[in-house]
Amino acid sequence: MPLEPPNASQDEPQQSQPQEPTESAPAFDRLKIAYNSANPLEPYSASSTMNLNLIPLMYDPLVKLDQNYEVHKVLAEEIRMTGDQCIVTVRSGVTFSDGAPLTADDVVYSAQQVLAPGNSYSGLLSNVKEVAAVDSRTVQFTPNTPDRLFANLLTFPIVAQERPGVGSGRYVLAGSGENLH
Repeated sequence: MPLEPPNASQDEPQQSQPQEPTESAPAFDRLKIAYNSANPLEPYSASSTMNLNLIPLMYDPLVKLDQNYEVHKVLAEEIRMTGDQCIVTVRSGVTFSDGAPLTADDVVYSAQQVLAPGNSYSGLLSNVKEVAAVDSRTVQFTPNTPDRLFANLLTFPIVAQERPGVGSGRYVLAGSGENLH
């Protein structure tokens, strides 16, 4: 499966089109990776280990954890625990691979996918009673019980609401079937 940086597939003037790779000059705008073609590459419907390992290339989370389980913000600009709620502010200026801005509604949509049974991320938010967009950049998570480490659970992929296959990760898919790139 070839993956390419988000801007690699946009139309550009002929002279700035990447050249086809040659033995002396390989192309660096595409990456070919094996994947399970019988299983979707959508984060909340993928089930094969192979495809789940590719998801972080195409979809960013709110946070990532390091080897010491320390939280590092990716799409989150700020995370505040206030009483029994976790308030997340989404970084401004983040766009999806299709150029649309990433908003709190996309985070809520992604959290709702996590809360749906039967996906590989469903355990992350099992303690969540409610998730809601406060404004275009702010999301409020309300856990069933207070959890001082709640931010550690915000590692699920953020997907574009109602636009399958659109993420904010480093790479995007192009094509379909055997020509997936």
